[in-house]
Amino acid sequence: MSRPSRQEEGEWMSRPHGYTRGEWRYVVLSPGQTVFFPSGTIHFVFRIRGVQTFALRGHILQWSGIKRWLKVIIAQVQNEEITNEDTASSAPQLVHVMKGLVSNRTKAGRDKELGGPDAVVRFFALIKEFDTSVAKLRHAESGVQP
Repeated sequence: MSRPSRQEEGEWMSRPHGYTRGEWRYVVLSPGQTVFFPSGTIHFVFRIRGVQTFALRGHILQWSGIKRWLKVIIAQVQNEEITNEDTASSAPQLVHVMKGLVSNRTKAGRDKELGGPDAVVRFFALIKEFDTSVAKLRHAESGVQP
């Protein structure tokens, strides 16, 4: 979806398989072509039946996008319907690594690269929100009330 507003993004998250509003774009890739989506880009992949396809994916994280990335991870933990990944098991490991990288960069006096001290404070506030979301998910899966 091309540049969704916060409202459109929220509406999509509440009905990811039925949402049809917003500005959608598409591209048909030919062999050898690559497409890049920044963190949080709402997208779907369609493959033509009967035609062999091969696709690789990966996660690229830029310092300038860590806050957005973490917000996306939190949303995926809170609503597993918006991703096709097993975020519940992989996200804690990814977030732990990113938390360490940000801590190291901050200790080295390089917090400007992360957006400055205020951005680092907001990042660690999001880490707490992530931890709370994961704890709620684990309690829900275990059937134990928090």
